[in-house]
Amino acid sequence: MKLIAKVLLLIILVGFSTNAFALMWKDVDAGRPLDFLHERWGKNDTDYDKVYRNTFNILEDGFDPSAHIINRVRVWFAFADDERDGREWVDIFVDSTKVWNNLEVDGRHPWKNYAWYGKTLTKFAKFDGIIDTLQKTGKVRYKVKLQERLPDNHDHDLEDTYLKVAALKAWGTYHVADGGNTAILLGLSIIGIAAYRRFRS
Repeated sequence: MKLIAKVLLLIILVGFSTNAFALMWKDVDAGRPLDFLHERWGKNDTDYDKVYRNTFNILEDGFDPSAHIINRVRVWFAFADDERDGREWVDIFVDSTKVWNNLEVDGRHPWKNYAWYGKTLTKFAKFDGIIDTLQKTGKVRYKVKLQERLPDNHDHDLEDTYLKVAALKAWGTYHVADGGNTAILLGLSIIGIAAYRRFRS
């Protein structure tokens, strides 16, 4: 009986450990900066940019939509300001879903003083569409949009912020193994036990 118990335990370990093993994939976009977001500073300012767009891609980190299942996602965005005014607001979208609305961002240079903002996205919240897109394609778009909320009657009221880092991590597992593999292992084990008992008798 001890032998049978050991064999059954081995079947459980072989059949399920590889499928329940937690996996993680990530994509980090960083630059000097990714973008300098600012409103238009007068009629001669033709280089202003209030929106930054890019795409997270976890295919390059080993994610395979046909082999893996995503169950949780977390996104982070880091900002730095050229002044310690704390008066810049952004909207952040992931896969057209607004993840942050009128988020007041701060932060300073150098990197250790960046202001980080993170949020966990799960299917139990309003973010199931984001996870579905990432599951199907391994990619998901994001957008950071500067909001103009202050009157432009003085220089220090001009809103601007540096978007320094955008990052995404996804956690998941392998697809659950089909019952056929486990049944084959079980059958072979039973045959092995029978052969062993016949050999001993």
